[in-house]
Amino acid sequence: MTTETAMARTITLVFTGIMMLMIGGLVRGLIYVADTPRRRRAARKASAEVNPQ
Repeated sequence: MTTETAMARTITLVFTGIMMLMIGGLVRGLIYVADTPRRRRAARKASAEVNPQ
């Protein structure tokens, strides 16, 4: 194996790893944003049950 192919493989692996991490973070962020309204509603409902006006 020449040094050029080794370098290319290393760069590809690093790039792929970074991309996977970025995509994973993006998906987690999207899930968090999409879930926020439901969580807020649940919290409001729980607080209303604890101390009714």
